[in-house]
Amino acid sequence: MKKIKYLVLILCIGLLFTGCGKGKDVEVDVNEPEKKDEKKEEVVDETLVKINGLEFHLAKESSFKKIKYTTIKDFSESNMDHYVQYRYTQEDGTNLLFFRIFYYSKKDNNAARKDLGIENKYKFEDGKTDNIEYKSIKESRDDGGIKDYYFINKDKDTYVLSFISKYDIKDFETKVLKSVKF
Repeated sequence: MKKIKYLVLILCIGLLFTGCGKGKDVEVDVNEPEKKDEKKEEVVDETLVKINGLEFHLAKESSFKKIKYTTIKDFSESNMDHYVQYRYTQEDGTNLLFFRIFYYSKKDNNAARKDLGIENKYKFEDGKTDNIEYKSIKESRDDGGIKDYYFINKDKDTYVLSFISKYDIKDFETKVLKSVKF
């Protein structure tokens, strides 16, 4: 009787280890931690902008007349009395874009528009980011490009961010505008 009990016990243990022959054979490495269903999260680089097949990073903290913003270190910078200009020249010698910030001390949007030569041509559109409110004007160019203006009023002063390019620079514009602080 004891022999039968031992045989049944051995049979049960054997079935336990073999899984009764059902299921898949799985080899387990006890030294490797169990892998779960890992979904790779794509990391989005918020500084990256692509213009005409070129990649740039908005990583240069800059300021001009109390306005702070982020731009691209690879752009050449020219600082004038009432504006600062950034531009990038492509390898073929053509300009990729111009980005300018104009400053008008104790002047309103109408005075700024007159100085820029767009006093009555275009209608303002309202917009805002987390940091600022602005009025924008979009001007089409003969070469198919754009000339966008963003008017920001702060303490009786007017700042105008101007973006000019024949390429799609909307992502660049958006990221620069989101970076603006006072």
